[in-house]
Amino acid sequence: MDVCFRGRVGRQMTRMILGLCVALFACSAVWANPSAYAEEQSSAKSVGATISPLLAKVPTGGEVQFVVTIAGEPDKSAEWLVNGIPGGNDTIGTIAGGVYHSPAVAPIPNEMHIQAKLAKGGRSLFSTVIVGRCEPAYKLVNRWTTDKLTEGRLDENHGICLDQAGNVVVTDPTGGRVCRYTRDGKFLDQIGSGKGTGPGFFDGPRDAKVDSKGRIFVIDGNLNNVQRFDPDGKIVVSKSVAEGGKTDLKRPHSIAIDASGRMYLADVDNKRAVVFDEECRFVMGWPTPPVGSEKKLAPHSTGVDPNGDVFVVDYNGTCYKYTGSGEMLFSFAQIHGQYHAMCTDRWGDVYFAARNRADTLGRIDKYNNNGVLVVSWVLEREGGPGYPKCLAVDNEGNVYATDNEGVDVFAPTSTETVIE
Repeated sequence: MDVCFRGRVGRQMTRMILGLCVALFACSAVWANPSAYAEEQSSAKSVGATISPLLAKVPTGGEVQFVVTIAGEPDKSAEWLVNGIPGGNDTIGTIAGGVYHSPAVAPIPNEMHIQAKLAKGGRSLFSTVIVGRCEPAYKLVNRWTTDKLTEGRLDENHGICLDQAGNVVVTDPTGGRVCRYTRDGKFLDQIGSGKGTGPGFFDGPRDAKVDSKGRIFVIDGNLNNVQRFDPDGKIVVSKSVAEGGKTDLKRPHSIAIDASGRMYLADVDNKRAVVFDEECRFVMGWPTPPVGSEKKLAPHSTGVDPNGDVFVVDYNGTCYKYTGSGEMLFSFAQIHGQYHAMCTDRWGDVYFAARNRADTLGRIDKYNNNGVLVVSWVLEREGGPGYPKCLAVDNEGNVYATDNEGVDVFAPTSTETVIE
């Protein structure tokens, strides 16, 4: 028997929990798409190579068959992995020939990442398995507020990323600073030279990302530029992109960097995604979405998956998935709310900093690589809800969220209560 907690719930309490769950679901459904575990509700469409199912829920000691198709034909040449381990293991489940066997005891966390490495092209397909009766969940494991710092105190906590040493980089658009901290919130140093307009200075830094070489890239939504810094925070390249024409940025809001070092920016007021190389030179851009009304479009954040495909989320509530060259694959995560930012993890999962339109509830939505909802959780602060601004994920799956007060860190786990 797999259990999700360390106690039992009586029948009366069970009814209370069920009633509460129904009420919470009804409230959240008006601004989210509750499509977890429903492959048919995913808006993913065939892009040449596909995996099925897109998400599965499996009891302990159970199994599920995954199938890869290429150009509509079954493919049996893929290499199968569970959580990055070829063939998996007894703790997280095993897989062979596409058949996943879940473990006898549900692991914590119980969300498993199925990966099919294709024999040709170097691409991988991803799916999700939820093992046992519990739901995937995230718990708050650390919280630090910048107003308690003697050094590195920020006026606004906005963009966030991790460097190669696992330190946390946070941008401050109001104060014109970019600072680096330990994971516990201890101030380490400042990137660049602070508020100003010359090379190495900032006026409204919206986002920062670190590439595979440890270099730090920062975009400024007021100066409309892209700057590159060495790992120690010294300026190397400053590209002021205000030349007029196709290279002109207008209020860039986020950066994502692929394995080759190319940057994908959300260029908000130009209503497009734009690509720069590692020397901060313009490569190309494309509108988001490629067709339809542009009256309310506001591409606000970008992310890149392990295949180099690009996610672009619109502030008004839709995410679009593209190839790295701008060919649209599918859209998902349509809500009656707002998406301020997003990030991706090493499995190609997508995390959104979401808010309802009334700005009375903020939460984090997690979708898998196929656009299927996996889990959502509310960011809470003392005295009321928090409003997540930007997100980052480390290799262990911990989620870092900035809000008006500081940084919250969430670790993946499972729900703690089973209804009997």
